[in-house]
Amino acid sequence: MKRVISVLVLVAVLMMWAGCGGKQVKVPFGSEERVSTSYEKAYGELTKAGFTNIKIEPVNTAHKGNVGNLESITINGKSFKKYESFSEDAEVVIRHYVDVEDNSKVQIKFWK
Repeated sequence: MKRVISVLVLVAVLMMWAGCGGKQVKVPFGSEERVSTSYEKAYGELTKAGFTNIKIEPVNTAHKGNVGNLESITINGKSFKKYESFSEDAEVVIRHYVDVEDNSKVQIKFWK
């Protein structure tokens, strides 16, 4: 009976381990290291590292000097350290500044 339970526990552990995501990749920089730099550079570094689930989100700014720069990067909703390992399909969110005027243009049509 102990042997059966041991085998079942081993199988359960192996199944959980296999289901933890795909290949592990290391982040080439910490989340705070790229703030206020080009979001495109960070995107390139993350794709080169092997991340496959990267989302880009715009953040409005009225300060022209910030346009195109990073506001923040998170992996699985949290900050991270340089060389920290994550699954290649972990959710990466890159938030970058866009001009509030360019992002808020809306066309409204009135019908008579």
